[in-house]
Amino acid sequence: MDHAKSEGVRIPESGDYRGITGQGAEALIEGRSYFVGNHRLAHASGMCGEELEKKLTEIESKGLSLAIVGRRPADGDSGAILGILSIGDALRADAGEALAALHDAGLERIVMLSGDNQRTVDAIAKEAGLDEAFGDMMPEDKVTRLREMIDRHGRVGMIGDGVNDAPALAVASVGIAMGAIGSDTAIETADVALMKDDIGKLAEAILLGKRTLGMIRFNIAFALVLKAVFLVLTFAGHATLWMAIVADTGATLLVIVNSLRLLRHRNDGNGDRR
Repeated sequence: MDHAKSEGVRIPESGDYRGITGQGAEALIEGRSYFVGNHRLAHASGMCGEELEKKLTEIESKGLSLAIVGRRPADGDSGAILGILSIGDALRADAGEALAALHDAGLERIVMLSGDNQRTVDAIAKEAGLDEAFGDMMPEDKVTRLREMIDRHGRVGMIGDGVNDAPALAVASVGIAMGAIGSDTAIETADVALMKDDIGKLAEAILLGKRTLGMIRFNIAFALVLKAVFLVLTFAGHATLWMAIVADTGATLLVIVNSLRLLRHRNDGNGDRR
């Protein structure tokens, strides 16, 4: 903004700003309506002709998202597309490894639900190695798709970071928000927040949870069996005070020591557990 002003670029005031859910936004500038939004908004404005469609398809096939700037028709003016901004984030180098770790942790399918154009979503899904991807989704579409998946598979987790993800996070069996880059709405709605925006950490959390649950079951079974043996010895007349101490306090200590084995499964930051 400061650079534009220093170059003598005049920036007019805007008014009547209005956000269009899942599409973009519009506002009045000097009495004319201008908009900025995605491919869907260009179609809704009736300004997506054959030439523009061809250009948008070319950009989206590269896995890039679009922001189209245009002026709406008014007073005999047919309107115009003023510019196209292509936006894209490079996939993290460890994205494929993180998804593979999630599969190894027991996740059957990893699906992406996105508001981006389907062509963009397909390109990203192919590069990342996702099992399935759905694009052109409004927030309510994500909720509908998620409920269908829950009906089909029983339990479905949802990872999200934006305001548009919040409704789906609330519906999911387990909602997981990205704690650092996530919006406040997503974090407040989710059941779990990852303080470090690394999906690979989710795989570690799942594995640690499974080991912890297995440890709890083993400890409970061990304590019950030990007490059952002591009861049998008591009824047989062979129990002593020391045996009672072992069956009570001794069992507690053994359970604690056994549980401490979970500390051995720390991660050294490079993906190797020790």
